[in-house]
Amino acid sequence: MNPEGVTPMSANDSDLIPIVSVELGPYRITFVSAVQDWENNRTVFTYHIQYIDTDPRRGGLSHWVIGLGDCLSFSNVIGASITDSDGVTVDWFSKITDSEGGGTGCNTYGNILKFDDLDSDKFKDGKIHTFTFTVNQIVSTSLTTNWSKTGRGCDEGGITGPGCYIIKGILLQKDCDETIPVGSQEVVLSDGSTVTSNDIGEFAFNNVAAGDYTLSVFGQEFDISVSPSVDLGEIINDISENCGDPEEPPVDGCSFSQGYWFSKPNVVWPGDETVTIGGHTYTKAEGRAIFDARTDNGQFGTPIPSVLSSNSQPST
Repeated sequence: MNPEGVTPMSANDSDLIPIVSVELGPYRITFVSAVQDWENNRTVFTYHIQYIDTDPRRGGLSHWVIGLGDCLSFSNVIGASITDSDGVTVDWFSKITDSEGGGTGCNTYGNILKFDDLDSDKFKDGKIHTFTFTVNQIVSTSLTTNWSKTGRGCDEGGITGPGCYIIKGILLQKDCDETIPVGSQEVVLSDGSTVTSNDIGEFAFNNVAAGDYTLSVFGQEFDISVSPSVDLGEIINDISENCGDPEEPPVDGCSFSQGYWFSKPNVVWPGDETVTIGGHTYTKAEGRAIFDARTDNGQFGTPIPSVLSSNSQPST
């Protein structure tokens, strides 16, 4: 399982890997992986270099050069190392350069990274040596050129190397409280390219040149500025409708007379202990005062407003 935010591209990613391995003179150069660490904004490229010739007269590897593509320069390289077959790693950052120099026989071009000052005899042992370099950008892979300098010769060939930028995201669909990934969904970029999300909703446009784009999916559009790479995170298609428990139908209120509310000592009043009768709202105390003012024949001997004036006035 990969650490969160780390995305590897290996030799098994056939749609992204144009050339995995190439023989340059007496050496086999093999692309191993490009590991993208989104959290720390870096990509680590790894290669295997192995001497495969049986002629002891052939020269050993004195330096190896790889092209950095169109979106990186030597200034983006922040680390380099070489690990031998015994697992011993040596930091090579101080021995890398951006120039081939003159008189080597290698006709390099473009932005390059050169592993210089190699022990040519050591690299003739027939074992796998691992070359690694790190760049401070998230980039995809693309076809590039590499050169191997052995003895008086310099051999050139294509190999998978650094490409340009990436646009990625995750497609989800929300239906009330349920959110699920959306697979097999087409995503369109304004340059005309399209990709389809995988089973867990992930999609990625690889090797995207720097520039401004519009991404379209779910009937939504997103304006994107690429350089560096862009992680759009979750893109949610919300189809929620009529969520939650259905509302209970209203219960018709039961209206009682003023005698029910004001004369019964144990009647339970509503939560705020008020009732509305004839458009007027009365408190429990006001109601009791009104009924206490009745005469023996049930008539009010004192006008209701006078009774209320000795208590609190009703609100309307």
